[in-house]
Amino acid sequence: MKKITILLAGLLLGSFSFSQITLFSDDFESGSGQWTLNSSGSGANNWVVNNNYLGFAGLIPDTPPQPGGITNSPQSFYMHITNTTVCGGLATCNANYEAGATSDWYTQITTPIDASTATNVTLSFWYLCQGLTNVAFGTLEYSVNGGTSWTPTGTVYQNTGAWTQETVSLPAWDNVAALSFRFRWENTSSGAGTDPSFSIDQILIQGTTGGGGSNSITTGTSLTPAAWCEGSTTTINVDFTSTGTFNGGNIYSAELSDATGSFAAPTVVGTLASTANSGTITAIIPGATPAGTGYRIRVVSDNPATVGSDNGSDLTIETLPTVTMQQFSDVCVSSASFALTGGSPSGGTYSGTGVSGGNFDPAAAGVGTHTITYTYTTGTGCTNIATETITVTSGITVTQAPFSNVCSTGGVVTLVGGSPAGGTYSGTGVTGIQFDPSVSGLGSFPLTYTYTDVNGCSGSATETITVIEGPGVTLDLFSNVCDTDPFFTLTGGTPSNGTYSGPGVTGGVFDPATAGVGTHTITYTFTDGNGCDGTANQTITVDDCASLDEENLIAFTISPNPTNNTFQIVSQVTIDHVMLLDMSGRVIKEFNGSTTNYSIQELPSGVYMVRVEAEGLMQDQRLIKQ
Repeated sequence: MKKITILLAGLLLGSFSFSQITLFSDDFESGSGQWTLNSSGSGANNWVVNNNYLGFAGLIPDTPPQPGGITNSPQSFYMHITNTTVCGGLATCNANYEAGATSDWYTQITTPIDASTATNVTLSFWYLCQGLTNVAFGTLEYSVNGGTSWTPTGTVYQNTGAWTQETVSLPAWDNVAALSFRFRWENTSSGAGTDPSFSIDQILIQGTTGGGGSNSITTGTSLTPAAWCEGSTTTINVDFTSTGTFNGGNIYSAELSDATGSFAAPTVVGTLASTANSGTITAIIPGATPAGTGYRIRVVSDNPATVGSDNGSDLTIETLPTVTMQQFSDVCVSSASFALTGGSPSGGTYSGTGVSGGNFDPAAAGVGTHTITYTYTTGTGCTNIATETITVTSGITVTQAPFSNVCSTGGVVTLVGGSPAGGTYSGTGVTGIQFDPSVSGLGSFPLTYTYTDVNGCSGSATETITVIEGPGVTLDLFSNVCDTDPFFTLTGGTPSNGTYSGPGVTGGVFDPATAGVGTHTITYTFTDGNGCDGTANQTITVDDCASLDEENLIAFTISPNPTNNTFQIVSQVTIDHVMLLDMSGRVIKEFNGSTTNYSIQELPSGVYMVRVEAEGLMQDQRLIKQ
């Protein structure tokens, strides 16, 4: 009976298959392509891959040759630390290091290893590292999450001057979907230690598959949605079926690949505790997952470790559209509503305070700074936004001082009183900043002052200007006069009480001698009770009368002329009467003809007219009192 039991046990064991597989290998004969040399660290002692073994006589020893167990020994390509200063200066690039300066560098496998179906994972490699205890040495670290975190194995590689093979196996490496390894070199700046530096060759990573029966998992192929937008946390129900026996405590996990479909470092997006041969896992894809077009999902189990098929078609995380918006200029609260522009790509929508139908209304938004959002959605439904702020200013206060009345006869008036300065005027009769009453006519007219500041804020103020009718002024025609005629008071201007002006005119008196021979324009000006002026013009002609018959003239002379107090009149005829007139033609003093000395001591200085009457004739001459 015992023999039968033993035989049955042997048959049962024979029904399971075990196989050893190679998960990774590198002899460096093809270079460093599978490694990221000097992935992090500092210092002059760097990781390199070459087949340099020769040192520098008397300074750097040769690197020891390799044993027969290493491919292309004794001097095959190997990965090791070298002093880059010596390598660059002396072209000595073997396994040596600078002991006088601190260095700390890693070299790691570039692509994590998929050991999800492997157990008894073993790492073997050849190495040498003389260095010095706790001063210059190497270590080995591993990661079970694709390099996110690292754990040292605990072994320190030092004081080994000949090539030695090392084998390491840890349970933590079994059934790991993203297993990675890295070597580390450290040395202090003590100046102590001995070459050769840390050197690695003939790396081999193996594991065992099978031994758990013929378990398999098939991931469902109809996943919904098959595409979604970047940034959105998305839920997908992942159906699966399995064959074989799954042990108590088994966890089915839905894993998400990277964007290339690789499961070297998968992301667990959902789990289901079950021993059944079918089920549905609620997978939640994180919103932070990068955009891509080649994602896959697969279902795996942990007891026993079984890797299922993927869903069979690519899942797409669509890139969000790049949305931008130009900056807005400040606007005035009094500005009219305007269409918002500057959002890209075109075809999006604007929203925010004061926004309606793509238009922004400053008054509706109110004074202050407001956020405007531009939203754009692609044809596949992916939405992104851009925001900018727009500032609504309170505007400006514009005033206009009241206008004074203007006369219809007053000519063009320059408009003033608008504040702030620098604005413009508009209205009937306005050109630029001038008002012409002859254009507007009589009456009251609203004139508007408008000012716009540097922000485009405008304001206006309106005042009324009144044009009143000016006086109707006329002036009668003048008769010709002789240059020898005495000065006389001008008349003929209406309305009365106006003023005369022109050549030879002083105080309303015209002096032909002062004006001189020729034709002169005399102007009559009248100002009414409203302050409105009116003018009229006529010409007066002064004739040269020296050639006239002198028999009709009284010949006399005045001396002295000018005088201070008195004067005498000398004449060939008997003088009957003498009058003294001022420049307005008023008689201010009279003398009888028998007077010999005429006194004007009491009169002010000025120009006077002496009028002499004799033998029925009358003649005037000017007298100047000093």
